[in-house]
Amino acid sequence: MMHYIFREMDTDDSGAISWEELSTFLTRFAIMMNQPQPSEKQVNMLFKLLDENKDGKISMKEMEEVLESIVQIIQGQFDSQYESMQYQEVLNEEEKLNEVAWNLF
Repeated sequence: MMHYIFREMDTDDSGAISWEELSTFLTRFAIMMNQPQPSEKQVNMLFKLLDENKDGKISMKEMEEVLESIVQIIQGQFDSQYESMQYQEVLNEEEKLNEVAWNLF
């Protein structure tokens, strides 16, 4: 999937994504998703984030590394939320047991 997206963005087949290619892709994607088009500032911020070695282009490796980091962050948040939900379920079960116990006496 990542390779397909990268190829879609790399319209000149250079093996890297320029600022213009990123901007064009994001604009097309926003239109397709019926969302506001990204501002130049937003494109600049994303480009700076993805262009880790600051050579003025985004390589496949750079994109993969940044997106992997994002996935790990999201996964960590999901795991945290899941653990919190499990903990809350345990507390709810304990509360129910305590209520039953009090009603017995």
